[in-house]
Amino acid sequence: MAGRWSAQEHRVAWRTIAAGVHNLLRMKCDAVEAMHAAGSTLGARARRDVARLPPRVFSCGGGAAAGRCSGESPAMS
Repeated sequence: MAGRWSAQEHRVAWRTIAAGVHNLLRMKCDAVEAMHAAGSTLGARARRDVARLPPRVFSCGGGAAAGRCSGESPAMS
């Protein structure tokens, strides 16, 4: 049976998870920017999905011309 994790091991694990989530959100935002750049618009379901994201975690601009995506996982700050 495995022993208990140290506090440092817990911190490293949670930071790794937070970094992975942050990267996934970045990729999603890059895809949204590519759609805007191609002249496509988001469907109703995609707009609802983006609207459900916590505002301080991630936000997407109105495409590449309107500004880059910005955001940071609270666990990484």
